Amino acid sequence: MKNTIFILLIVLELTACSQQVTNHTPGMEHGEKGPARYSDQLMNKLENGIDFIASGTEPFWSLEIDFDKRIYFKGVHGDSIQTMVPEGIRLQDVAATSYRAKTGSDYFTIIIYDQPCIDNLSGNELPKKVEITMTDKQYKGCGSYLSDYRLNDIWVLESINDAKIDTANFPKGLPRIELNLTQNQVFAFAGCNEFNSSIEVQGKKSVSVDFPEH
Repeated sequence: MKNTIFILLIVLELTACSQQVTNHTPGMEHGEKGPARYSDQLMNKLENGIDFIASGTEPFWSLEIDFDKRIYFKGVHGDSIQTMVPEGIRLQDVAATSYRAKTGSDYFTIIIYDQPCIDNLSGNELPKKVEITMTDKQYKGCGSYLSDYRLNDIWVLESINDAKIDTANFPKGLPRIELNLTQNQVFAFAGCNEFNSSIEVQGKKSVSVDFPEH
């Protein structure tokens, strides 16, 4: 799993640390645990490769993206599209990512904004605002990345390349990392140094971490 590989890489980078003395890792003992589990329907989407979902009203539409394969868009008036996923482009003037695909003689554009959005149907706040343009039509709504709640835990480094870690080399405790998907935070302890930062799990596609500056 790409997320697991990423976690391991972070821990490996942190193991080369200075002789900084510390007694605890912020958030390890007190971090909130466990985002709400998805419905069976959403879990089925996640397990079948869907990384991002969105929907909107006026008119009603729905969007699913498997970043390794295809985009699936469906409108209530029969406006349906399946297309390969183009490379995402980070917009310079606003915190957003744009995906633009050619469908026949027209273009299909999705913009995912990094800002919260109130869903008109449920009244719930979702983390992403979404705008879709298709020919002369525009659709607006809200969306979110899917993430496996089982990642929301404390992960302890036990072995590297099948070689078990010698606990005697880590008197303050084994390197570990905590993913708090409820608060979008990551906390890590490398045996002597520690860090915490914001994190966003983008389906199975990737994990985005804002590393603190030193």
